[in-house]
Amino acid sequence: MKQKILLIEDDTSNRLGIVRSLSELGFAVSVSSNLANAEEDVLARRFDAVVLGVSRACGKASGFIRAVRVYDPYLPIVVLTGSEEIEVAVDAVRCGADNVLGKPVDLEALSDALKALLADEARRVPRGAGKVPARRVEERFFGTGPAARRCLELATQAAAGSSPVLITGETGTGKGLLAKWIHQKSFRATRPFAALNCSGLPGKLVRAELFGTRSGGQVKPGLLEQAAGGTLFLDEIGDLDLAVQGELLAALTARPGVPFRLICSTNHQLDALACAGYFLPDLLYFVSGSVLRIPPLRERLRELPNIVRFLLDELRGPQASISDEALATLKGYHWPGNLRELKNALEQGLIVSQGAPLGPEHFNWLKPSLKARGSHQMLTMSEVKEQHIAAVLKRTSGDMNAVAHCLGISRATMYRKLKQLGNRSF
Repeated sequence: MKQKILLIEDDTSNRLGIVRSLSELGFAVSVSSNLANAEEDVLARRFDAVVLGVSRACGKASGFIRAVRVYDPYLPIVVLTGSEEIEVAVDAVRCGADNVLGKPVDLEALSDALKALLADEARRVPRGAGKVPARRVEERFFGTGPAARRCLELATQAAAGSSPVLITGETGTGKGLLAKWIHQKSFRATRPFAALNCSGLPGKLVRAELFGTRSGGQVKPGLLEQAAGGTLFLDEIGDLDLAVQGELLAALTARPGVPFRLICSTNHQLDALACAGYFLPDLLYFVSGSVLRIPPLRERLRELPNIVRFLLDELRGPQASISDEALATLKGYHWPGNLRELKNALEQGLIVSQGAPLGPEHFNWLKPSLKARGSHQMLTMSEVKEQHIAAVLKRTSGDMNAVAHCLGISRATMYRKLKQLGNRSF
């Protein structure tokens, strides 16, 4: 049976040439001259791939691709663009297009691109089949708040596409879980999920993990090779050694098209690190295809009962119970360690309770000094400044030139602020 291609192209000469070439190669080509009709065609008929010619007259390509990805996250999409529509093409890739080719169309390159995408076995998996179940995992970090809903929307869009994803958030918010969720929701779900925590590892070890090692006649493949066809997750990429950043960027840009989906996470402000010279700007641009922020737990305390119930089910099953008084105690805590700290607290509470319902007495070891301020109370400006300066000092290892540059102030102003704060926490 012939594979069906939907061609969307409003230029008559281009359209005729592409139809003739693909038909000679054995494809069954259907033609649509505008995106409105094309979207109806995709919904009404089953196509094996879409070739989308981008032009100002054709309509908004990004909206069409998003709509198609909701209907079918596996459908290969190749975008054809002229030099004057580069920004539109980049936006299309971020929305889920798989490949971009220039105009005038190189018919041989188009044929090769379609054959490669259609030969990818991961795309043959029917919708919903063969995926690792993401059992209610949304409840860990998604909720009813605006920030959480926005994060879910962006994560869903990211799962349907192929561009790099950068997940930001404090330590313990579940960045690794969200990375796995995106992988499991994508057409790569049956392919490898290779992960590396870049925090605290020396550059030599990270280099070996990423690029592999060769010892005598034995070769150990690195994660860049192991992740082929799947997802490479670099946790806390902001801690990556600067020299390794350069090698990674060179490997990612050595050839057009990366053979895996790249997802990175960080609890740092990468733009500030780049400004201070601790992160390569070009690598920052590369990894920031889609940026997702996971809100900290203290911003989602209204959703705490649902999150606690999910974690208790995971830890002990539905038989574990918790009183309203205990939930009130947990809501009154600041949770600087976020979900990771909450899960540890529940584990300890279950041990202490010895099977009895969890009550406030099972969490009396939470340090009062870390109790949350009421939701209506905010940090003072002095406290915000102190915490931010402390974080920058820690990240830059006390390099005052880097700290001043990162904060956008002079060294003299930096020392004056430290004196005003009395060097507390520094």
